[in-house]
Amino acid sequence: MKITLTLTLILTLIFLPSVLASCINSADDYAVEVVLNKPGIEYDLKALNNAQNIFINNGRYILKSDYSSSLAAILEEQTGLTTLQSSGLSVRLQIPVKAKSTIVPNLKFVSTGLKGMLNVSEEPYNGWKISCVDGNPIPQCEFKKGLTTISAGLVGQTKYEATIETNENLKECSSSCDGRCIGSINMKCIDKQLKDDIESMMKHSGLAKSFDEIASSYRIISSGNIQTTDIAPETSTEIDWETALSQQLRFLRLNKIIAITDLEIEQISSLAQAGAAGINSRIIYGEDPHGNETWLYYDKTTFPALTTLKNCKEFPLSSIPAGTLAFNTNISIPTYYLVPIIISISLITLFIFLLAVARLVNKNQKAQDN
Repeated sequence: MKITLTLTLILTLIFLPSVLASCINSADDYAVEVVLNKPGIEYDLKALNNAQNIFINNGRYILKSDYSSSLAAILEEQTGLTTLQSSGLSVRLQIPVKAKSTIVPNLKFVSTGLKGMLNVSEEPYNGWKISCVDGNPIPQCEFKKGLTTISAGLVGQTKYEATIETNENLKECSSSCDGRCIGSINMKCIDKQLKDDIESMMKHSGLAKSFDEIASSYRIISSGNIQTTDIAPETSTEIDWETALSQQLRFLRLNKIIAITDLEIEQISSLAQAGAAGINSRIIYGEDPHGNETWLYYDKTTFPALTTLKNCKEFPLSSIPAGTLAFNTNISIPTYYLVPIIISISLITLFIFLLAVARLVNKNQKAQDN
């Protein structure tokens, strides 16, 4: 029963309508993130609550990166991780990004007649960027080239499905088509070049021997124009992500926000690269497929549950504090502490005064007696 529920969840995530993943690029493409979930790494955010030049909102601490004034450092507690430990502090470096809505052509269909077996590999092929998970309960892969994406996964003991989505400007099939027409009403022409590209990738993946096999059984999910969001950076600063993350972790350690060793900083920062952020790709401490516990990307862990949802929220430059993080060194004493102190000082002063008066009276009395 548990496997069935997990299978259903993962398939839902893979084949969700494109409206949920409605941005071409995401904020994660311009960020790096590590979750410090390794046992023994401690953190304390209390000092940040009274610091200057920091934005605190819904548990997120946003400050200017120690590496660059045009790079944000975002700290946030994470819970519910499926590896080793249930929580940790997320340290994320984010380039400011703005969202721009645009209308783009879209054709998305699911091929249901695949009879091959998925070849799980992450080696780039013929311009296709490949991301695969040889996980439990199902293996799954995503192939991306230009404006076209193919997501494939096992949906039965021997049955695979592939979702093919392209934002290429396809012609109507009312005119001649040198490739393959897809659809029933207002059919779209997948031209020869795109058809050959998809066919070549599907052959390489082991899922289909020809485009005819891909198109032998399919259903259309969307066809026409859709509104999408493009997330683009606000600044053109070149980021050395390894140096930036290493420097930020050392800054946090210096200010006693985190307790972490030099070796751990080196191991984490060596994995830093643009796009190593978000649920799928962030850096965590977990178990690799060989059973070794190490720092790695989440999608390289033993049994990751991947999602196609993207972070389409903008993060403008105005979200970064103008000044450098500064800690308040002035010690302020709460009013309720001052009350007993004032009373004590008053009583001591009164005692000294009465003692002085008593001595003066005693001295005058002795003088009169003489």
